Amino acid sequence: MEKLLLALLILVSIALPSSSLHEDQIGKFDWIQRGIGSVHLAQFDESGSADGGPARRLVVATQHNVLAVLNTKNGEIMWRHVLPIGATGTIESLNVQEGKAVIVSDNPPLLRSFDVLSGTLIKEVPLKLHYKPDSLYGKRLVQHDSSSVTVAHLTSNTAEITRFSNLKTGAQEWQHSISQPWISSESQCGLTEVSLTCVDASLGLVLSLPFSRLGKTTGKEPQFISTSLESIGLSVAVTSDDDADCKFRSIPITLQNVHGSPRHLLITSGESSSVLQVGSDGSVTPVKEAGASSGAVSVVDVTQADDAVIYRALHHKQAIRISGFSLALGTELVSRSLQFSVGAEAAVRMLVVQQYQRRGDGEVAVRALVVMHDDSVHLVASPGVLWLREEALASVLAVEAVDLPIPASSVSMHDHMAQRAGVLHSLVHRVMLQGSELLSWLAELLEDSLSPSHSSPDSPPALYRDEFNIHKLLIIATASGKIFGMDNLSGALVWSEYLPSIQPLPSDKLLLFLQRSVAHFPHPPQMVLVAMHKDSCRGVVHTFNPLTGEPTGKGLEFLPYRISQASMLAQNDQQFIKPLLVVDTSLGVHAFPSGTELSVVLPHKDVLYIATRNSTHITGHSLRSSTKESLKLTPLWSQHFPPGTIEGVYTKRPGDKVHSAGRVMADRSVLYKYTNPNLAVVVARGLDHINENLLGVYLVDLVSGAVVDWISHSRVSGPVHVIHSENWVVYTYYHDRNRRHELHSLELFEGPSQANATAFSSLAGAQRPPLVERQAYILPFGVQASAHTITEKSITTKCLLLALDTGGIAQVARWLVDPRRPMSGGGPREEGLVQYMPEVHLPSTDIISYNQTLPRVSGIYSAPTGLESTSIVFVYGLDLFFSRVFPSKMFDMLKDDFDYVLIAGALLGLVAAALITRKLAQRKALYHQWK
Repeated sequence: MEKLLLALLILVSIALPSSSLHEDQIGKFDWIQRGIGSVHLAQFDESGSADGGPARRLVVATQHNVLAVLNTKNGEIMWRHVLPIGATGTIESLNVQEGKAVIVSDNPPLLRSFDVLSGTLIKEVPLKLHYKPDSLYGKRLVQHDSSSVTVAHLTSNTAEITRFSNLKTGAQEWQHSISQPWISSESQCGLTEVSLTCVDASLGLVLSLPFSRLGKTTGKEPQFISTSLESIGLSVAVTSDDDADCKFRSIPITLQNVHGSPRHLLITSGESSSVLQVGSDGSVTPVKEAGASSGAVSVVDVTQADDAVIYRALHHKQAIRISGFSLALGTELVSRSLQFSVGAEAAVRMLVVQQYQRRGDGEVAVRALVVMHDDSVHLVASPGVLWLREEALASVLAVEAVDLPIPASSVSMHDHMAQRAGVLHSLVHRVMLQGSELLSWLAELLEDSLSPSHSSPDSPPALYRDEFNIHKLLIIATASGKIFGMDNLSGALVWSEYLPSIQPLPSDKLLLFLQRSVAHFPHPPQMVLVAMHKDSCRGVVHTFNPLTGEPTGKGLEFLPYRISQASMLAQNDQQFIKPLLVVDTSLGVHAFPSGTELSVVLPHKDVLYIATRNSTHITGHSLRSSTKESLKLTPLWSQHFPPGTIEGVYTKRPGDKVHSAGRVMADRSVLYKYTNPNLAVVVARGLDHINENLLGVYLVDLVSGAVVDWISHSRVSGPVHVIHSENWVVYTYYHDRNRRHELHSLELFEGPSQANATAFSSLAGAQRPPLVERQAYILPFGVQASAHTITEKSITTKCLLLALDTGGIAQVARWLVDPRRPMSGGGPREEGLVQYMPEVHLPSTDIISYNQTLPRVSGIYSAPTGLESTSIVFVYGLDLFFSRVFPSKMFDMLKDDFDYVLIAGALLGLVAAALITRKLAQRKALYHQWK
């Protein structure tokens, strides 16, 4: 028995405390939303439907290279496969038959077959085509049916067409290469089962090459059959010459395949469109269907049945009508039309219709999948919209967290005027307010009980700040031009706004700036979005209220120039708005709002830096020559950054705070931090003299243009992710020679003394260079995105947030990658520093996403809360994930397993014991007095 007790004591003594997530805590402080991306191919799986009823599953392929199956009842994802990013994983055809989903993707192309019910890969057949590098890949079109696959490669002046008829071996039936001067990778072409059809806006022709001519060709190149656009009732919209150099401008005329028919194409020019039927001889004939001229025609779906029916989607503002037209009868089928409304004025981009028989009367019913230009996916039936998926959230480009307003009751309860009136008056004031709140709560409760239909479960909750400011509103801007307001605690969408005329800037970014917060009541909060116009590539500025999404001021404003960069000042004007400075491509400076007094700008902004896209130079310009009437830039400095083009300039986040000015050394001396607010990290990539990858990392003072420090890495490739905060920099890369992922850590110090203890100045004359500590570490996995935690006062130790290639979000302690970790164990050691080890171990307890896998993470956003120990984290990409992190544990709040009953019982016991002891002491004292 004694040995057993001794063994138990030993086990208890060696047990170490661990930080883990209990099963009942999953989903308490976090949530996840799965996405699939922008849908471009879809087909109903009718194999599981009984007696010709509605399909239970919907197979979709997206532009994010995702193959997924959706439940037609609620739109939830049953399963999905995330293919490699880029042209390698692009899904170019989808064919669903007999419970199998067959796709063509990859380079060289692969024919894959999946089981629709389980998502299991059944077979994979390589199509015998040579690998094409990215420079020669061009544009690939695929036409796929149950018996053959046709692949067309469009490159400069050449079209290569290959037919595969043996789908078990992938052997070629025939292959032909055609040369035409008008063919390019940007050509608008459609591939049918009988021909390759293209449209050339400059020639005003529709050109069709029938496959029957390819088989008869003997040494003579086959010719395209041309049809004028005027003969099919279309005209080409002429673009302005001012926008001719805009590579992002919209295409004047488009040609796309029609779902459900291998012989129909949809040609669109402006707001007019026509359905073309392609014959076996290459002839192109417009289909004259009823009602084609009413409204803006978006997309056509041809249902293959005994009576072929063309379905058109006509939209007018937010109302959409899907009408069917019988090709055999030549009349519109009114009984098969659908009408519904959407929340945004977006056009229909894709339409997939399913006809089925109703169980009750056997009549033909219609159900349609509608994909809008804002990437929203709707399933529509006769009752209306069955479900909706906002797939624009799979392409998030910018995120900002906005503080919510304080409830009016809390403002009144903490009224400082009432507190200064006296204790009694304050007590009466507080009792009256709490009584009115109680009456309001009882009235709302009575109203809800009398009219239960008054409150909808889908209605968003009231948006008010909680006690610890954890409840926030996330403002999300997406690549499709749609802006969302999202509740961070539940992931529910509060509002959405679609801007069809905007697109990302040339850097593939959208810029969000919070110009005025909720702290300046009665002024409403104000946020501005900076983007680019789709047609002219000129700048667009959209000003709105982040709490409601409603436009404020001028709302959507189209600028007469192109934007080079935009930045926001830290100082407010008289309306408590932080001015926005926009620099155009001609180096003109503009302030927003347009009525901003320049006297507010000039005292606080002296130097602007301009980094030209895909260049090797950064220039600094001064605003000193500006006047109170206009802003003017004067060149101040210029720096060249080898070895190649600049990939990015990474500054500190606005409002980055430094709590401690130095670090205590082992001998109790202080090593002061180099806290330069103007410091930026410039990353440049190129090739050396032997064509090896070369990475240059520069620390640059953006005010003086001085290079504080730089480092060059040879045989290193990207992607490079940079974290810059306080006096330290961390960046990750892939080492080609060692074939591993590495992390490089830098930390800058002024030394044992500070040059200026009150304020840092980049123009203070000759300055001694900072002390730079550096160290490299080996990561076990690759990194998709990176960020760092932020707290309100920056007292809490910061942690690195790394989105790993494995799909996990790792929280790495800052001390683990500290460049001052000693190489040996001898001598005095600083507090909190362990001996250096090159490998960074990531235990499973440091994965804040626990067992959730997040593929294709594009960014991580963190924001502070009212608690110093807590920071909120929002991860976006193909999926959305939100959580709270505690870098230094929860030192300012109680844990979830806190035993309130035990503490309350102990307190009550102590109070009772005190009362009983007092009574006994009184009786004892009285007894002694009588004695």
